[in-house]
Amino acid sequence: MLDPVFIDGGRGRIHCTLFRPATTPRAGLLWLPPFAEEMNRSRRMMAGLGHALAARGWLTALPDLCGTGDSAGDFAAADWSVWRDDVTATARRLAAEGVDEFVIGGVRSGALLALDVLATLAQPSRRVLLWQPLPSGRLQLRQFLRLRVAAAMGGAARESTADLQARLDAGETVEIAGYDLSPSLAGALAALELEQLMPPPGVAVDWLEVGAGEAPEPGVASMAIAAAWRAAGHDVHLGTVAGDPFWTTQEITWVQPLIDRTVACLDTAVAVPAFARLGVR
Repeated sequence: MLDPVFIDGGRGRIHCTLFRPATTPRAGLLWLPPFAEEMNRSRRMMAGLGHALAARGWLTALPDLCGTGDSAGDFAAADWSVWRDDVTATARRLAAEGVDEFVIGGVRSGALLALDVLATLAQPSRRVLLWQPLPSGRLQLRQFLRLRVAAAMGGAARESTADLQARLDAGETVEIAGYDLSPSLAGALAALELEQLMPPPGVAVDWLEVGAGEAPEPGVASMAIAAAWRAAGHDVHLGTVAGDPFWTTQEITWVQPLIDRTVACLDTAVAVPAFARLGVR
């Protein structure tokens, strides 16, 4: 069952969609969306995961972070630290729902946010779920800036990503594809490195990517980071399913194998006896 609610977030009320099971929840997922237009293109897949998990007894919370979706504020007011507060508020709401077992995760930049916010959790989840995590926030920023560069091609006033970055560095808000990107958010994104967002000790990682072909392999950067995390003692499950990059395709895209693989991963997660309760400072 879909249950849209509003939560007091870091800077005003945020909209959150709860995907409720028909019975008492056996576990919960706090699921974080990707950046800007990628969020809209990923809506169907994120909702599909919520519905699939509800059928398995999970309660999933999918928040619209400040300045996005139906939440308060404009995108120009969006800030990484505020988004972290929004995630913390959503975690509190899940706890208030009476769900003791949680997994936190997200898509692309949402995966980075999930890893980054673990440091604010007094008792972090013993598992984190990542869909197509970016190797760095700088890559997300560069790809986003290219949207404006591409839109201006053939026009009289040409710009480069370096030009746009210089304007952000000078403290100017830059409009890109209908989104007003603030220097603060751009700077916070640029500082994120996936390898450095290693989860706390004892946190297992379910990391899933989408690739072309019948038997796609994970990206080189992903394999290197997963190897580094394993060397540090983490239980990292890195897998790839065949499908199209739904977060960037012009047409709304469905990748059923990703839903199926994720549900299987999470069903395994709640079977672990030592699964932790998610606490929030």
